[in-house]
Amino acid sequence: MKVVHRLKEGWNKFIFCFTATKGLSSFLSLMWFTKLYRLRKKLPKYYNLQNRSFSISLTAFPGKKIFLRTYAGDIDIFYEIFYKKIYQLPNESDKNLVIDAGANVGFAALFFLKEMPGATIYCIEPDPDNFNFLEKNLKAELANGKIKLIMAGLSAKDGTMSLEPNFFKYNSSLVEVAAEGTVQVITYKVETFLKNFVSGKVDLFKMDIEGAEESIFENDVSWLNNVDQLLIEFHSDRIKEMCFEKLASQNFYCIPRESRRDTNVFLFRKSA
Repeated sequence: MKVVHRLKEGWNKFIFCFTATKGLSSFLSLMWFTKLYRLRKKLPKYYNLQNRSFSISLTAFPGKKIFLRTYAGDIDIFYEIFYKKIYQLPNESDKNLVIDAGANVGFAALFFLKEMPGATIYCIEPDPDNFNFLEKNLKAELANGKIKLIMAGLSAKDGTMSLEPNFFKYNSSLVEVAAEGTVQVITYKVETFLKNFVSGKVDLFKMDIEGAEESIFENDVSWLNNVDQLLIEFHSDRIKEMCFEKLASQNFYCIPRESRRDTNVFLFRKSA
């Protein structure tokens, strides 16, 4: 049964790549670089190729180039968002204001804009390398005002923290103590960020911030009064349990979805 499941999954992903890409060149590029990424452990020098990238065109975004780094983990995020659709929401078209905390290279923002064409999205990303590709992938949306970019991290305090890099760039995390290889980044408490950058009710707050959600939810969460829905990826069972309890105390309930069943991503909505 495992073999049958793998074959079926492989075929479904092949069909996705063929239908999602625009033109033979983009299809072949996505297939080829996905294979290279899967074989990376057999390539002794792949650690030196972290920022090597390629571009593809997608049928969902006519006239746009999407940039992915071959070995930095962008390919995993691409499939999670566009193939598995882990951020799919019910009744998403009515959203007007979205916060994407942990925006990485912009795939979630593009997915949200496709599903919620009337929304304005605030993308928060502290990693300088990620931010570079975030700007490249969202250049047109920045120009038309649909996207706002903030190079910072969310934390339990305003100020600066050290960003500890990870080879897979979606795993870079904020730490208190600076060490070799870390960089200093600006951090905001959620309430400070909302006060300084956002005007109005937040329809959707997506949060994938590599464990920083723990310190945020351990402290004052009165900012939740201004939020309708949250999409959160939890980074340990302990953090998940604590956040579930805190959100329940603030009248948020969890909405399950099949596409998120085998993930740590959960959608919460405020009770009426």
